[in-house]
Amino acid sequence: MKAVADRLQAEAFTLVDIGCAGGVAPAWLGFGKHIRVFGFDPGPDDIDALQKQEHEGEHVYTEGFVGIPPEHPFAVASRGKPVLQRNPWSRLAIAWWQQLRSDPNAAQIVPPATLQQERGANPTPTILLDEFLRARGDFPVDFIKIDVDGTDLDILHSLDECLHSRRVLGIGVEVNFFGSADPYCNTLHNADRFLREHGFDLFDLSQRKYAGRYLPAPSAERPYPAETIFGRLLQGDAFYARDLAAPENQKLSALYGHDSILKLAAIFSLFNLPDCAAELLVGNASLIDAGFVRIGLDLLAIQARRGVPPLPYREYIDAFKRDDQKYKVAARPAFAGQGAAKLKPIQPSEIFAEPITYDDAKCSGGDWRDIETPATTWAYAVELPVNGTARDDDFAIALRLSVEVTAGKIAIGLLSHDRTSMDQEQYLDPDSALDLEFRAVMGGISGVVIRSAAPTGVRSSARVRLKDVAEVLI
Repeated sequence: MKAVADRLQAEAFTLVDIGCAGGVAPAWLGFGKHIRVFGFDPGPDDIDALQKQEHEGEHVYTEGFVGIPPEHPFAVASRGKPVLQRNPWSRLAIAWWQQLRSDPNAAQIVPPATLQQERGANPTPTILLDEFLRARGDFPVDFIKIDVDGTDLDILHSLDECLHSRRVLGIGVEVNFFGSADPYCNTLHNADRFLREHGFDLFDLSQRKYAGRYLPAPSAERPYPAETIFGRLLQGDAFYARDLAAPENQKLSALYGHDSILKLAAIFSLFNLPDCAAELLVGNASLIDAGFVRIGLDLLAIQARRGVPPLPYREYIDAFKRDDQKYKVAARPAFAGQGAAKLKPIQPSEIFAEPITYDDAKCSGGDWRDIETPATTWAYAVELPVNGTARDDDFAIALRLSVEVTAGKIAIGLLSHDRTSMDQEQYLDPDSALDLEFRAVMGGISGVVIRSAAPTGVRSSARVRLKDVAEVLI
């Protein structure tokens, strides 16, 4: 991210976040001072809190409903029609769970498109995005996130001119897997049709399942039955982008130019699509500095090899040609770019007082430390922070640790710089003792974390010792 931000020649990265309660996803903030954020939300407390925060770059947060002009053809044709149809919420375990409990927190979990409001009955839009942006100048908008729990499709249609005039590169939108065939119903197929008509392709789609009330299922992430381990598909987050690497888009790619290519590559990387970013860099190498293409491909190869030591890009490709096991990668974690503002940073119950500090390409190890995790899967027990000193963040390091599991089962891996996801995670069985090595770009991580991988209710413990940290070539 920083590597791209430092090489932008003209405009900063511009993010529009519609439904920004809780703040923009931390991963976007990797652009540092090279980002411009416009956030919108109807909640006055959320906007007030965001306005008081200190930010790098330009951040503008505005209270109000983003909507569609009443004279817009889609608004005229859909007036009086429900935002959603055939909403199964009342038939789900989560709805029954709410009915059974007087807990005030239960009442805060609202179904999609609460009360299935009809268009025209919703609050009058106070913000028309096209007008809002026009008043602030002529600049590209690189990414738009829409998550308003209802009129997402209406907002999409309000952007039909903006998507082209502002040269939008990517869109993240919450979608519904239920509904009718009505073209005005807020469903995935209607959002998909609109975005494809405007030159976007679907690159990623998350899925959230909700079990029915007649056979409830638990959630792996929450204390209540939402986003359950089985159940019907209810909602998801769709990531669309312009496919500027496609042969038929060669002229469009040249029109968008240097900065847009780099920004789109960064977007793909943020959404854990390093393959798409690599194709974009290779296919548009004539528009980008050759030295950065080489560096970028090496960094993407590191991202691709999750869970195993990295290879330089050229060695990665050669391994694939030979069908060498070296190119095989671990499953990628979900990226939290869409709706990630709802996620809270990982907060370990214990943080080692002395961080690992990189200095002069190496540092010596420390003593053994005894740790014990809470009796909850995904409860983080300890964090070993990693700090860089007086160096560019875009260099690779190798962290070598010794781990002895004394009870239960342990998972150990790298914590992302925005503290929302794990990378290169490895699982250690009871009584195992291993020397582990993790490799990463320095600016991409905040440290090493250890958690319990045992069933809920079982405490896990281990002894951990840092052996050394050293710079490595990529």
